[in-house]
Amino acid sequence: MKIGKGQMKECRVKHVWIHPEHSITCSKNNIKIDELYYGGRRRNVSFARAQAAHILIEDFGITLAEVARNLGVTTSAIFNMLKRKNDKFN
Repeated sequence: MKIGKGQMKECRVKHVWIHPEHSITCSKNNIKIDELYYGGRRRNVSFARAQAAHILIEDFGITLAEVARNLGVTTSAIFNMLKRKNDKFN
């Protein structure tokens, strides 16, 4: 099976940067990592997804679209997570 250039980039990003952050966040919130990817809507899953998104965007500089693709939600959902988190701190 031949892998295209775009697929390699997504795979590299997922396993090197995104996957370790997700596993740490999931273990802190007692959820399975699959729940994060499948767009679960339980409170602790949403909270873990927001934490992971915040870390990936603020600390690693990954784009909203890339984070949204890997977390199984829309770019708008990621934007709203960040907005809510920033509103709580202000």
